[in-house]
Amino acid sequence: MFKLTPRMLQHLKLRLEEFHKLFQGKRCSGWELEELIVKSISSDTSVPYSVLWKENGHDMDADMTIIIPETQNILLQIKSGQTKNTKFIDINGEFISKERVVTLSGNRLGRFDENFSKITDYINTLKSQVLCVPCVISDDDLGGRQFEYNIKYLDPSCLASLNVDNWFQRGSYWEQINPWGVRATIRPTMSWQIWWDIPVGLFEGNHNILV
Repeated sequence: MFKLTPRMLQHLKLRLEEFHKLFQGKRCSGWELEELIVKSISSDTSVPYSVLWKENGHDMDADMTIIIPETQNILLQIKSGQTKNTKFIDINGEFISKERVVTLSGNRLGRFDENFSKITDYINTLKSQVLCVPCVISDDDLGGRQFEYNIKYLDPSCLASLNVDNWFQRGSYWEQINPWGVRATIRPTMSWQIWWDIPVGLFEGNHNILV
C-alpha cells in the first residue's frame, strides 16, 4: 500500500495552508488536491519515487502513476469524499445496520450501454489504490473557519467482489452490498455514475491536517 511519507504530509499541510489563504470559504476539492498531492510526493527527495500526472487527463483508470524503480508502478486515485453516518437496508427494505462511512464517487459508466455484466466486470477489475481526503469544516463564534483534512488509504479490492446477479433497484438507482460491507450504487440519472459507501474500518491510515 502506497502511503505519503511524513515529509510529503508536511509539504501537503503547507500547500493547504497556502490554498486557504486565498480561499477561506471552501474546502480544497478533489481535482485541486490532485495537484497538491503530486507536488507533495515530488517534494520528498529521500525516496526514489517519481509521479506521472497529466492535468485534466481524465484517465479512466488512475489520476496518477507512482513510478518506483525496480518494482511495479502504483496506480493512484485521489478522492475528496464525505464522511457520514448512514443506514444499510436490504433488498426487502429491512434494516441491516447503521455505519460510519466515507462516500466516494467514481466514473460514469454510460459507455457500457446499461450492460450490467460489463459494468460489474469493470468495477471488479479496478486496480487503482485510493488516497481519500475527506474534509470537515467548522466555524467558531468569532467568524473563523477551520478545515480538517483526514488522509486515508483504501485497497481497490474492497470495492470489488460484486455479483452481476445481485444488483437490485431502489428508487431511481441500482444497488448492492459486497462481501466487505461496501454499498455500491449506480445512478442512471447521473450518466450511470458509480458511488460507494465504504465503512471507515476498511481504510488504512488516519492522519489529520488542520488548517
